[in-house]
Amino acid sequence: MDQADQTDIFKAILDGDAKAVQAILQLRPEQVAARDEYVQQPLAATADVGNIEMLEALLAADADVSGGASDDPSQRSPLHMAAAEGHLACVEALIAAGAPVEARYGDGYTPLMESAAAGRLACLEALLAAGAGTEATVTASGPTDGRTALILSCADKRHSTLAALLEAGADVEAADCDGFCALHCAASNGHHKCLASLLVAGADPATRSDNGQIPLHCAAAKGQLECVRLLFRAAPDLVLARTGALVGSTPRQHALAANQHAVALALLKMELAYKLGKPGQRAAKG
Repeated sequence: MDQADQTDIFKAILDGDAKAVQAILQLRPEQVAARDEYVQQPLAATADVGNIEMLEALLAADADVSGGASDDPSQRSPLHMAAAEGHLACVEALIAAGAPVEARYGDGYTPLMESAAAGRLACLEALLAAGAGTEATVTASGPTDGRTALILSCADKRHSTLAALLEAGADVEAADCDGFCALHCAASNGHHKCLASLLVAGADPATRSDNGQIPLHCAAAKGQLECVRLLFRAAPDLVLARTGALVGSTPRQHALAANQHAVALALLKMELAYKLGKPGQRAAKG
């Protein structure tokens, strides 16, 4: 197959021309396994753009549901692509065709992780219904190592997918390679809706990372005042909690070290309220 032939089907896919794709497959069925400049096959390219008519034509032509990713772990599968882009019809068609819902690529991302991080609720729900597990973790060496779909939802402020994962029974205490769990991540990123949902689901506000930080330390250091207030209401005594690192810093000292002076002042008021035995709503709003 020469280069011109190989590009024909990908051009038709990019043009959204389903009839051209069908005609090419009839004339040159071998193009179902062609590779583009990114080494992806037509099914993966189609899942990325979300054209269900073209995707069904490729599946009918016996396209590999893994899109060639089973031979190259660095490649995202068609299901990864459809899930990340929110193409529900393509996700459902790929699942029905037998695409593995636990497929991994690169740093260990699954289609469920892709949909969670991108906030693609309908796709995430379809994957959960197909049996996708919630406890798989990223395997990269770096800041995302060990993260689950739940933690990824918090990192990207995706409350809808977080809520669905909680309903599916995702572990609220699962932590990444540094011991940070979803509650730490929501606090650090200032997503008070995710934080509130995690607390209602039973996440422990006293849980510590490997360096001794509780979620309140994370919220304080990032200046996330609303999250600080939520955490204080949930566990007032933790306003005085110290880490095992940074010479035993309290949340207020964390805020000061990060030049978060407004949050530090609010925490000082919370400390005083707690010491006076009045750790209620009024002090939390201070």
